[in-house]
Amino acid sequence: AQAAGRLSHPGIVAVYEWGEAGELAFLAMEYVQGNSLREYFNRGTRFEGPDVVSVMAQLLDALHYAHEQGVWHRDIKPANIIIMNNGKLKVADFGIARIDTSNLTQTGAVMGTPGYMAPEQYTGLPVDWRADVFSAGVVMYQLLTGTHPFIGNPEMIAYKICHEQPALPSEAASGRCTTEFDAVTMKALAKKPEERYQNAQAFREALLE
Repeated sequence: AQAAGRLSHPGIVAVYEWGEAGELAFLAMEYVQGNSLREYFNRGTRFEGPDVVSVMAQLLDALHYAHEQGVWHRDIKPANIIIMNNGKLKVADFGIARIDTSNLTQTGAVMGTPGYMAPEQYTGLPVDWRADVFSAGVVMYQLLTGTHPFIGNPEMIAYKICHEQPALPSEAASGRCTTEFDAVTMKALAKKPEERYQNAQAFREALLE
């Protein structure tokens, strides 16, 4: 609540109030009409190049704003990305977000969703905003190909994320995805944080270019 409550951006679900009532804790959030990106993936929706760029540009703009406020999400995934009826995007669920001045998160604690966590989240190394860049790269890969870059049981996925390079999007979806997005996607999916885009804005600019 503290993390999301300090964010005011058209691409982020607003948190209006939080507190406790007796033994219950509560959050009052903005109501958003639309469908999560996960629902589109489950339906087999195919995203064309302009749609991929639109979704990713909006996502990265929202993440850049959050990072500028000292908050990183740490659980970017299709279920937390809502596409509204007007085509605009909202990022939801800052439930495990990290505030840069907070000591609430245990060092070494593994938090996130398997398949979308960055390598440093699996290995217990320090995590910063660049973990969101990696997760956004996974989402982009799915938008482009209709498949996940890392497939298997949770243990296999963890190993692949930390040690194996996925196929280029154009190879994973031959005939569906052109090579023009390959370099951008793979840079976002770099194993080492210092080899990725150093912020969401740089990722967004490279994508638009």
